[in-house]
Amino acid sequence: VGLSVVLLSVFLAANGNGLEDASFREAGPTVLNSSIVVKFRDGATEEEILSVVDRLGAALAPVDPSVRPFNLRTVLVFRGEPVRNMVEAFSTEPLVDFAELDYGAFLIAAPDDPSYPSGSQYGLDRILAPQAGCGWEAVGTGSAAVTIAIVDTGIDPTHFDLQGNVVFLPGSGAGGLPPLDDDGHGTHVAGIAGAIGNNSYGIAGVAWNCKLMAVKRISASGATSMSYLMQGVLFAHANGAKVINCSFGGWTNQRSLGWNFVVDKVTNEGGLIVAGVGNSGREIKPPNYFYPASADNAVAVAATDSGDRLARFSNFGSLVDIAAPGVRICSAVSHSTLGTQTARSFGPCLVPSADVATLNGTSMSTPFVSGAAALYFGFGLSSTQVRSLLESMALCLPDPLGTGAPLPCPNIYAGHGLLQLPCGAFSPTPSPVPTAAPTSTPSPGPPCRDCDL
Repeated sequence: VGLSVVLLSVFLAANGNGLEDASFREAGPTVLNSSIVVKFRDGATEEEILSVVDRLGAALAPVDPSVRPFNLRTVLVFRGEPVRNMVEAFSTEPLVDFAELDYGAFLIAAPDDPSYPSGSQYGLDRILAPQAGCGWEAVGTGSAAVTIAIVDTGIDPTHFDLQGNVVFLPGSGAGGLPPLDDDGHGTHVAGIAGAIGNNSYGIAGVAWNCKLMAVKRISASGATSMSYLMQGVLFAHANGAKVINCSFGGWTNQRSLGWNFVVDKVTNEGGLIVAGVGNSGREIKPPNYFYPASADNAVAVAATDSGDRLARFSNFGSLVDIAAPGVRICSAVSHSTLGTQTARSFGPCLVPSADVATLNGTSMSTPFVSGAAALYFGFGLSSTQVRSLLESMALCLPDPLGTGAPLPCPNIYAGHGLLQLPCGAFSPTPSPVPTAAPTSTPSPGPPCRDCDL
């Protein structure tokens, strides 16, 4: 029991206060040597699960009670025990659906490129949000009955542009603490999705009136584990979020059964997971994947600049569903990190407010799509209908690289195209019974033999 307590404290330290320095960002798959992901069979009791874990000489990481029924757990591995051996041991247990390696994950804000022009909120213009007869005039500014979960570094609830929309729940922070933003990334992402508009201050988000659920699963270091993020997404889903924004990701060298389970679960039960494709400027293709964007039913988002070209840092590949602005995006800044965030800002925000800054990345393009999805959910639509609207209304970008060689849409760079809000009368018919997306249960690939990318 004593060793289990020690392991639990290690897990809380690793996932609540920074797994490690985020130096592995974008470098390639980083297999964690202290934990694995295990999906126990539906209906398995906590006592049965503990019995298996104890017998195999491991320990369970703490999990919020609202997430426990999903039976997807982080299993902590004793130092010195090869994690691949533990994956194999758990995989043979009758009570286990699958077990897989746990990987490092990170925020996906990108470094600056000085060739990009500065701007204030050009992103809203590019998706037609303020255009007469389109955007907000067509679909409104969102419903307070719809919640966007920001699974990230937390949100600053005192920011004037956010304070009326932010929701803190018990269990949404690390180690029982409130999900306050000690990095600034989560507040910036939240502002793009749902900063309050028409208040004569700062900025406006895509979905002004929707609620923003803060789920802190990433620390100020910017690093965390895939399994901890999976638990955060399931927490958001269990507590009523319709849209779950994932401005984070991590490389793996095999298909993730865990992420496919999480994304399918949310989608089949009426929600939508929107995820950035990352900032390595490279194609995502087997044997390497970038989760959660690589999950079959995630809405995978690439980044574009103010000229509707693929951002130089944006990853691409057949997984891309849609693109949205992600270069020099102006949004809210956490007051606790104001100096740091302003220092790493990539140009001035052309708005009269001190607590805003510009950042780059698919981290920034993702909440544009999350905000648009939330607007559509306000009409009582199913997740299938919302996804269909996002894709069908996108503006085809036949030359996303600016080479002069046209490509068909969808293509591997911008997917179906640039996110667009509708123009004209908008009166979709809600689906009486949400349509379930197909469940994907791929087999895991071989272990990584050369993860140096």
